[in-house]
Amino acid sequence: MEIQHDGAGELSSAAGPLWPEAKKLLSDRLMPRTLSPQLYSAWIEPLHVRMAAPDAVEIVSPNEFFHRYVLGHYRKEIEEALREGAMSLGITELKVTFTFSVRPPQELPHEMPHPEFSIRPFTAPMPARGGSGDLFARHALALNRSFTFANFVVGNPNRMAHTTARAFSDDPEMSTGILFLQSENGLGKSHLSQALVHHVREHSPESSVLYVTAEHFTNLMTMSLNRRLMDDFKRRFREDCDILMVEDVTFLSGKERIQDELRMTLDSLLNRGKKIVLTSTRPPRQIPGLNRALRSRMNSSLIAHIGPPDFDTRLKILDRKATSEGLRIDRKVLEFIADRVTSDVRLLEASIASVKATVRASGRPADLDMATDCVGSLPTSDGHSPINLDSILKFVCRTFNVTEEDLASQSRLKRHSEARRIGIYLSRRLTGKTLVEIGKLYGRRHSSALYTINKMDEEYRDDPRITRQVDYYIGELTRPRY
Repeated sequence: MEIQHDGAGELSSAAGPLWPEAKKLLSDRLMPRTLSPQLYSAWIEPLHVRMAAPDAVEIVSPNEFFHRYVLGHYRKEIEEALREGAMSLGITELKVTFTFSVRPPQELPHEMPHPEFSIRPFTAPMPARGGSGDLFARHALALNRSFTFANFVVGNPNRMAHTTARAFSDDPEMSTGILFLQSENGLGKSHLSQALVHHVREHSPESSVLYVTAEHFTNLMTMSLNRRLMDDFKRRFREDCDILMVEDVTFLSGKERIQDELRMTLDSLLNRGKKIVLTSTRPPRQIPGLNRALRSRMNSSLIAHIGPPDFDTRLKILDRKATSEGLRIDRKVLEFIADRVTSDVRLLEASIASVKATVRASGRPADLDMATDCVGSLPTSDGHSPINLDSILKFVCRTFNVTEEDLASQSRLKRHSEARRIGIYLSRRLTGKTLVEIGKLYGRRHSSALYTINKMDEEYRDDPRITRQVDYYIGELTRPRY
């Protein structure tokens, strides 16, 4: 059998069975001895094959970090499996080389689909050292308890990210390195990063995990500089930390001093054999205002991309959300919503919340007519979004009889503060806007908006009065008249 080289650089149909045959051999040999199914999915499945010449095969990794890891751990087994597979297909000689693509994973032909719910960063309180303990303790934030691997809905667009994050938390051989989770807002990267934290804290409670947003890293560094506490800051991030996670590194764009400090922090942790997780809405090469040194560190990380959920994944998300809300809903209704709401996970959950609110208010079961009314105002794939920050702001002003100035003020009157926290919470649940944008509209910092959302999440789960109130507001907002 002769291997032909096609114009796209992929295996032609004549050689099509070679890589599947080699993967089968790898699965039979490696998985019983070395690899769990999760690690096999993380390190073997994402590889793809292309022809460098009629008798030469290239094994292409999604990035340089991935390439180095495969070379160091599985090169011999892959070469043997390919050559044995080639022999079974009548190919007597085959040259095998390993390389990686500098293009984003989603641009690779035949690439496996790769890896935000609301951002809920966490930092373990800083041990008290002089005056620094209070500084860091005041900026400690809570994890979302529901953001676990078990609660993450896996589909084709996020499968590689999920298996890679699991491998990064489980595999003892991955004792060091950087995992870079990249996606648009609302697709699950914060869910995965927090799931990793939960997993580590459950299985290695002695490990010190430091989880912050890039904005918090910036604020803590700035305050440490102003208060002459940089030695404590460096000790906390470089020495008292086993795993560092930094959310939304695009925030660092143009901040040279902060970028230099983060780069030195990453280098220090890597030299000590520690792990790092970064998340971003853009791949490293597309983050503007990033200095060359930090971009290089990010480019050499294990990059896992999450794409928008496909129809089957959206259907799974809706079904799980409806079940968790105790909502009985026909599959045809779920399919209608999955077909209509395509932009992100938050909006899928908002549609179920809207249906639930309408069911409670009307007392009738969910049907297609109800679903049509409930999702008629939600954003569609063309980007049209009748529900936005401005419409929610105006709704809150009408409902609570307050002004926009009241909501953005520092007033602590009960009427103002209640309206403000409802507005912030609804904005997060019903739009894809960032915490910075939402906080700014209500005259609050990112961290204050985040605290409000976390607190409201707890009350929504535990207090039936708050649940009914929020469901009613969502129902009112998502009716077509708004």
